[in-house]
Amino acid sequence: MTSTDQTMTCAICMDDITEATVLPCKCRVEYCNDCWDKSLAQSFKSHYQAKCPTCRLAISPDFDAAKGHLVFSLDDTPPIDMDEYRRCVRIREQKPDTPEGQQAEARIQQILQERTSYFTATVNRLVQQVAPVVCQRLAYFGEENPRLQEVAKGKLLRPFADESLERLRERAKSLSEAANVDTIQDHAQLEVLLRRLAGGSNARLASYWASTGGATHPPYCICRSELKRTTGRERSFMAMEAFGFRRDDQRVLREIERRADADDMNIVCDVCESHVKFSHFTWTCVGGSDTIMHPSSYDICDDCFIKHVFDVQPE
Repeated sequence: MTSTDQTMTCAICMDDITEATVLPCKCRVEYCNDCWDKSLAQSFKSHYQAKCPTCRLAISPDFDAAKGHLVFSLDDTPPIDMDEYRRCVRIREQKPDTPEGQQAEARIQQILQERTSYFTATVNRLVQQVAPVVCQRLAYFGEENPRLQEVAKGKLLRPFADESLERLRERAKSLSEAANVDTIQDHAQLEVLLRRLAGGSNARLASYWASTGGATHPPYCICRSELKRTTGRERSFMAMEAFGFRRDDQRVLREIERRADADDMNIVCDVCESHVKFSHFTWTCVGGSDTIMHPSSYDICDDCFIKHVFDVQPE
């Protein structure tokens, strides 16, 4: 990143900027950091390779932990030969049952496999590069919120003692649509139910409280967007919507039920790299895949959140 005293204009959003992204190519165009980031993410998802929006040269992103931000270099990975790809698609469609058509299909699959491998390797490299900084920032978040620490470690047992019955009912329903709480009149009974719905332990309750106003500010992702604590069902719906599916699509509903039955959210924690159970919670970046820092979303399992924020082992 380079700072100057001269006001510049971002070539994409046209906003005035005083700090422009340092480009790895020879383009003399100014971009604000957000537009450059989003442009790389979009080309990476569309073409399996991040490209400069001006000269279209391939860009390799890396996260510099010491500097705390992305750095960029030119990428010498050969791009997809779109002319060859389109030619193979045309042959496959015109001659599907011929040796020539089968060869074209084999070449298409080879090209897609190469691009998928490159995409996965790039995502995994960035995930590994940001992980230590993510853990460090989670620890800072815990230090900034001592009352959350008290809840997690059992020193503050009733964080919702002063809330109304109606507010406790709203909390319970937000965690489980099936929660039958309208007839419960006992405050302590509602608090016990809320603890169970939040995960059952002091640390799970503190994690829940962090997501609903118990912290001085929300926890932030490495990309500066907020992290949101979600249920397995909600996170699965979000994943389906990212691919353009509607929540009321019967295929989506069947897939959600399959995941629930298997207790597998089909989501991998980007810190510990373990599969997240459907019955557990996950902290998800609300920025989704709009950043090259995590072009396929970013998720932290509740276990990792608890371990790094509260410095306790999750139960």
